Formats: sequence, C-alpha cells, structure tokens
Amino acid sequence: MLEGVPGTVLDEGLNDRIRTIAAKYGAQVVDLFVPFAFNPDAFVAADCIHPSGAGYHTIEALFKAAYLSGQP
Repeated sequence: MLEGVPGTVLDEGLNDRIRTIAAKYGAQVVDLFVPFAFNPDAFVAADCIHPSGAGYHTIEALFKAAYLSGQP
C-alpha cells in the first residue's frame, strides 16, 4: 500500500501520491524507509513503534540535510 506496483490494481501507493503532491508544490520529501529498514535494531525503540534515540537523531540529520540542500 505504501509503494504502488505499476500494472496492478494499485498503480500508485501512498508514498507515490505523497511524492506527486510534494513535486506539485515544490516540497521536498524526506524518505526515512531505507535507514530504518536496514538498521531497525538501532533505530527503532523496544516498543517496536517509535524511533529510538539514534532513530530520532537520524530523522533530525536527514531533515537538516534536506533543508540545507534546498538553501541558496
């Protein structure tokens, strides 16, 4: 549901729609999936729902990088 699969009933997933709308309004999307998918033990808290301290630091770093890349 998050990522669509072209040629199926779900051509566009939620993330595809988010990226489309962001592009329409000139917003930048910060994708957190990859760092969390490859490091779940480090970035996801024991409750398996919230980020850990390292996860929050990763989110902060990715948002700062995205913000700074958009600066003149």
